[in-house]
Formats: sequence, structure tokens, C-alpha cells
Amino acid sequence: MAALREQEVAAVCSLSADERVDYFIKRAVGYEEVWGIKEDGWKLSENSSGLKVFQVWPFDDYAQLCCVGEWARCVPASMPLDLFLDTFIPNLNEQRMAVGVFYTPTDAGVLMPPYDLAKRLRDYEDEWY
Repeated sequence: MAALREQEVAAVCSLSADERVDYFIKRAVGYEEVWGIKEDGWKLSENSSGLKVFQVWPFDDYAQLCCVGEWARCVPASMPLDLFLDTFIPNLNEQRMAVGVFYTPTDAGVLMPPYDLAKRLRDYEDEWY
């Protein structure tokens, strides 16, 4: 079973950034949780323009892959999707931060304005629930 899980993780990580966003949305809504990483609080990254970014993943396996280098002391942590949508998204927007969806060790993922990601998550929720 572990080998199958490793194959699945490798296959999903090899998807394009846009395909990983779609995967993230389906899984976050389906499991009703979002994963980030923590090191004395939620860990933020910063792009080359100085924009602060809150990184998110659909499962801890994918977040864990990124806990290397400067993030080696970080650990994956989950939050309920409702908390992410109702609290984190408004706070990120107010602080003029972006959301980094599904970063991998070899690809930066997709930067999205917080409310754009929230809309996609809610639209998918409405479609399926």
C-alpha cells in the first residue's frame, strides 16, 4: 500500500501547476480541509517581488515534501476548509498576500489572489453538494 501511495504522490506532483490546482480544489472540498506548514505559527513564503504567500496543499504528504531546506524545521498542519474560507481568506486579502496553491520541490505552483481561490472552492462545493 505504501508503494502505491508513493506512486500516486509522484504522479500528482508531475502534473502541471494548473492541473494540481484542480486536484487541490477537488480534494480540499472533498475532505473539507486544507494543509499548510507551520514553524512557530503558519509559515509564509515570499516571491521575488516581495509578495508574501501562504502556501496550501490538499494533503500532508505533499506539504511534507516541501519541508526541506529553509523549511526543514516546518511540519504539515491542517485546518478545516470552513476556517480557511471564513477566516484565513479575508485575513490574507486584508494583508495583501497571495495564496500559493500546491507548490512542489520542483515547481512553484500557482499564485492566486485569496478571493479567487475561495470562489473556485465555493463554486466546486456548490457543484457537488
